[in-house]
Amino acid sequence: MRISKRLVLGITILILILGLGLFLVFAVLKTAKVYIMVAPESATITINGKKVKNGEHNLFPGKKTIKVSGEGIESYETEVDAEMFKSKRVAIYRKVNGSYDSYIKSKSDYNVIKMLSSEQNDPEAIEFLQKVDKAKKIFEEIPQEINNTIEYGEGVNKKWEVERAYISDYSSNQECPSAICILVKAKNPGKVDMKEIIEVRGYNLDDYYIVRKKTNE
Repeated sequence: MRISKRLVLGITILILILGLGLFLVFAVLKTAKVYIMVAPESATITINGKKVKNGEHNLFPGKKTIKVSGEGIESYETEVDAEMFKSKRVAIYRKVNGSYDSYIKSKSDYNVIKMLSSEQNDPEAIEFLQKVDKAKKIFEEIPQEINNTIEYGEGVNKKWEVERAYISDYSSNQECPSAICILVKAKNPGKVDMKEIIEVRGYNLDDYYIVRKKTNE
């Protein structure tokens, strides 16, 4: 029995459509968000057994087990109920002293706040959380979208081109690995002068990790 080419083509197209439909369904269902901030950054973090980094994570709704472990801190496990179209915030850090205790507990927007015991004071954790606050503050002063002027050529052949650059912080994307990360998206991201953008506002560029991504926008 011979199978016509039209039938084979039809079956192939149907399989592709079904596959695309399943992909879109799973993508749509991944609507719960869990934002994690763990200090120190060297700690190992897992969500349901999968290693993750500090930042926001798009997940399927349901109960998620978050585990933190690392050298010099006690292991810790907590459960978060990730809800559709909602964001849960988790802060886990080493316990150091009373002033630091008050500092982190003032962050009332976190759903889970846990202080892990440590044999000694942990300046690394304090510095990390201070950098997180500093990174958030800078985005109150830096526009999310800027006009970026690029020079080409020299002398009489020099030309200028203005293009748009988009800047976002680590918490709004999955491409930044750190809480002090800035993502720069532009046609020519390497030409965006972040030193001027950051340091003219009184911040130190060395305090930030810059990720540059080329786009066609």
